[in-house]
Amino acid sequence: MVDRRDLFIGVTVSILTSLLGLGAYLRAWNAGEPEELVDSDGIPIEGNISERVFITVNGSRQGMFIQSRDVALPVVLFLHGGPGMPQFFLNDLYPTGLENDFTVVWWEQRGSGLSYSPDTPPQSMTVAQLISDAVTVTQYLRPRFAKEKFILLGHLRGEFSGESGRGGSARTLSCLHRHGASGLPAAIRGRGPPPLS
Repeated sequence: MVDRRDLFIGVTVSILTSLLGLGAYLRAWNAGEPEELVDSDGIPIEGNISERVFITVNGSRQGMFIQSRDVALPVVLFLHGGPGMPQFFLNDLYPTGLENDFTVVWWEQRGSGLSYSPDTPPQSMTVAQLISDAVTVTQYLRPRFAKEKFILLGHLRGEFSGESGRGGSARTLSCLHRHGASGLPAAIRGRGPPPLS
């Protein structure tokens, strides 16, 4: 008869081995640069950008994907929902085409995707930190693309709705606007805090 302890150890080792294998597979699968942008004939578009970039953001190594057919186009900083739900990977299945009209920065926020680290202190995962990180990212992008203004595109937590009970949305938009992140429709600024349901 199998001892329960031996069975528990065997199952635990199997699960951990599977998880490590899956982690290694996922890291290898996403280890390279994003594919170069090409025209309808499959020829690389001259002057395009399609890269994975890492920068230090408020003491945390954070990653982003940047794509554009022409870096002179307006810059869109995509703020994903979450926590922990970057969306660049969905472009393979559901292409947005945004890179044809904009320079799109798919920033993977603190604790998510490319920016994940097991060493990230849980207490640093706050809306205030996310806002500070977003401002720092715009400070990196401003000289890189010679732009003073950016278009923010976000949803869920990407809209910074977490501070809704204290009127934080207006403060957040104002803060990001002062630091060069603009392009938000006036309708968003004027709608007030999101529902708390």
